[in-house]
Amino acid sequence: MLTALSLELITYVLEHVRPIDIVSVRRTCRALCDVTKVRQIWMNALRSAMKRRSILESTLPLDAMPLNLLEHLALGPHRLLSILQKSDGSSLRPMYIRVLAPRLTYEEKERYGIVDNDGLYDSYLESSGRYLASLSAYESFTLFTIWDLGLCGRDAIKPIARYLEPVKWKLYLDGLWPGPQGSDTFYLVSTQESSLLTPLLVLVHKVSMSESPEITFLAKLEIPVPAPFLFARISYAPDIFRLVIHYDDDEEHKHIWIWDFLHDTVAVLVATDCGYGGKEMCLHFNDCIMVAHGGSIKVYNIPPLLPRSSDWSPTECKATIVIAAPVKSPSSFFIGHEMSRTILPYFLEVTPAQITLFEVTDSNKFQGPTLPNKLPITAGCVEVKDPAFWSRDQRFSALDRCEDHLLLPSFNNAGQEYSDLTIFSADIGKNFARDAGVRLKKTVLSSTLSQRDVARRQFCAILGRVCLHTRQRLPNSPSLRSVYVLDYLGAPE
Repeated sequence: MLTALSLELITYVLEHVRPIDIVSVRRTCRALCDVTKVRQIWMNALRSAMKRRSILESTLPLDAMPLNLLEHLALGPHRLLSILQKSDGSSLRPMYIRVLAPRLTYEEKERYGIVDNDGLYDSYLESSGRYLASLSAYESFTLFTIWDLGLCGRDAIKPIARYLEPVKWKLYLDGLWPGPQGSDTFYLVSTQESSLLTPLLVLVHKVSMSESPEITFLAKLEIPVPAPFLFARISYAPDIFRLVIHYDDDEEHKHIWIWDFLHDTVAVLVATDCGYGGKEMCLHFNDCIMVAHGGSIKVYNIPPLLPRSSDWSPTECKATIVIAAPVKSPSSFFIGHEMSRTILPYFLEVTPAQITLFEVTDSNKFQGPTLPNKLPITAGCVEVKDPAFWSRDQRFSALDRCEDHLLLPSFNNAGQEYSDLTIFSADIGKNFARDAGVRLKKTVLSSTLSQRDVARRQFCAILGRVCLHTRQRLPNSPSLRSVYVLDYLGAPE
């Protein structure tokens, strides 16, 4: 029996079970009930959940948390899934609504030379959902701010670090991404689009989450582009600390820059067989890039990265392999994971009849130069019966995972009254590939904001949190820009 084991062995066993199973063990007898209230067990459970989502321990300081908060956060993903399953087909209202409004002290206004707050021009939520980066644009500089949103809806929102970047161009936030495990570092990435006079500019700032959080400049990449005002997309690969910047030129060639900003090395691919894909998915792995659109998946191997100071040039290339999707539909599209959290080895193809799940696996053990380093394998499918899922006005954000469920946040872009976020979920447990009865479930996370007011939506599964960044609707009214923080999970008792 489990009760016959030592506390050390019981702790080791409970390290390998889900947090909800620890609660089930607690209900068996009084002796095990006491064991499951040992602080170390819940520290281990929360630490495992954080590693799965590339969440830094400095973000959720385990040693400083009381036991009830450790247990509350470790059970957060299960509680969210339970709510999503029970609320299938219905709407949920947030338990807490808070507003992050721009505010500077008199001392800060004097230090940065600011007369009036210029609102929150852009914002980005990091992977745990606790910290949010914002920028405010002024005539000759940009002010970055890191905000602590707290761990539940009862916590006060407060700014913890600011940094003035002296640029005259308008910047956009592209990520607040985790550094190495065991560190207290985030990387804040922003871009300035190209113009007739300037190249595409990518800035990386280091955010140190020590006792006195600090933002410092780290690296800059200038990309010469063939035409002004090109729209570039940026993704991030955790653990290898690379940025992937890609854009299409007028000849329908895809330019892909892979930049290791810590070592300042780079590789540039010009894919001549890609073409403009419309609803296109571009996924970055450690040794290849997958571009999917129009019912096909193209795999491009990544060449060795070279120092930017060396003599290098872009490499024209074609896909190592082109794979046809199993379901042919002219209106299908692909949805991948968000690189800021963790590299999920999954992506989806969406058609009017079903969702097909692909799992990405290694395929080039002996590093053959003409073989693809990775291949997508069909892992299963889910039948789609909800007409709202395939509406032409439905907009999907990146694929996410919570325990054994895939989550697909989306919103309707038809100008409806409220800017609700819909979460589609599917269980991909052990029998997913063989179980034809897997069903896509839908839950609406409701809000009270008008659809036309919202510029950016971000969802965090571990805290059950949604951040809505409002847009400026009237000229000369910067105060309309703010961030609404909606928490759908209750606070710890």
